Amino acid sequence: MQNHFRNAPVINKYTINKFPNNETIRNNSSSHLISRRVKPVVMRPQKSATEELQETENAMQTAAETQATEAAGIHSNAVIVLAENEQLPKVDGKPMIIDFNATWCGPCRQFAPNFEAVAEKNAGKALFYSVDVDKHPALAKQYNVQGIPMVLFISPDGKTDSMVGYRDESEFAAIVAAHLN
Repeated sequence: MQNHFRNAPVINKYTINKFPNNETIRNNSSSHLISRRVKPVVMRPQKSATEELQETENAMQTAAETQATEAAGIHSNAVIVLAENEQLPKVDGKPMIIDFNATWCGPCRQFAPNFEAVAEKNAGKALFYSVDVDKHPALAKQYNVQGIPMVLFISPDGKTDSMVGYRDESEFAAIVAAHLN
């Protein structure tokens, strides 16, 4: 194999000659040249140790705030996520709508945005809770949860009703409206 460029490396059957923003490849078995643009490398200025430390501290503070918010049971503005070892409060004149779910459950993850959207629309009318059955097995047993996602409706007088399985937002909104009236 004849090398057309003495200082260029040979990779397989191609001889490569690199230029700042172009790359020219000459095929050793033929006489034609192939050219293509190569993206220029953008060099970013390095951060000082103080800047990196400040960014790390900010990220840690944000993570701690998020963790504290989740531990306090605040998932969205309208849905209260029960923390581990936390119990459901007694019914206080408002209906309670409880979503029993699990992190490993695909339909539960699909249903969660629908539950949150309906909860935000009905925030003043009922209390919306999200309960992970793996963290609260006693609650799941107390309310006879056999399949998830399961939504439990508890009226102010203590009567219960439930639905099991995924529902789209409009269907779930209609079910909630029927239970709130």
